[in-house]
Amino acid sequence: MWNTCWIMHMCMYISLCISCMPKQVFYSQLEQGTRSHGGQRQRYKDVLKSNLKACNIDPHDLESSVQDRSSWRALYKTSVLQFESDRVNKLQEKRSQRKAGVRPTTGGFTCVTCGRICASRIGLFSHNRTHS
Repeated sequence: MWNTCWIMHMCMYISLCISCMPKQVFYSQLEQGTRSHGGQRQRYKDVLKSNLKACNIDPHDLESSVQDRSSWRALYKTSVLQFESDRVNKLQEKRSQRKAGVRPTTGGFTCVTCGRICASRIGLFSHNRTHS
């Protein structure tokens, strides 16, 4: 989320100059290169877009919303606080489910002897060996 503070500064700077280097870098696409193994490195603007979506800020209206500094700061602060509280609540709920021993019931393979849910078929096969 650190880059959302910097984005306000860049949008203000970019709006001042028509054809400058930061604008070309900020909005550019990679024209050549090779794909790396194990997933691609995200570009700065992809990371920024996912961060804005996580904070419920519309990325398409970014340049217009940054023009009014006080409203942008208020929107940014409330959005980040909401995101952080949602993240903490999800982690606490996940921890309480883990401590309570609640197992997810979606998908998986169920043991006919004890009812344990295994994530894979080979895991179920390995688990069934404990019953014999």
